Amino acid sequence: MKKKFTLVIRPDGHAILATEDDLDQEDYERLSTAFKAWRTKTNDILVLGNTTIITVIDIGLELPQGAKGS
Repeated sequence: MKKKFTLVIRPDGHAILATEDDLDQEDYERLSTAFKAWRTKTNDILVLGNTTIITVIDIGLELPQGAKGS
């Protein structure tokens, strides 16, 4: 079964790869191996099929702080 991923590229150049699909250990290891090879320049190109690429605008969010333990 094909899995659908969303690649979120932040304004600072960092990215988040997200999916709603469950990843089994084999899927995780294949993705991990591909990204490690790409980062270490073993592979010049990383191709992810069936991926939506979106760009996130630079926004600030006011998030409530969690409750502190007593």
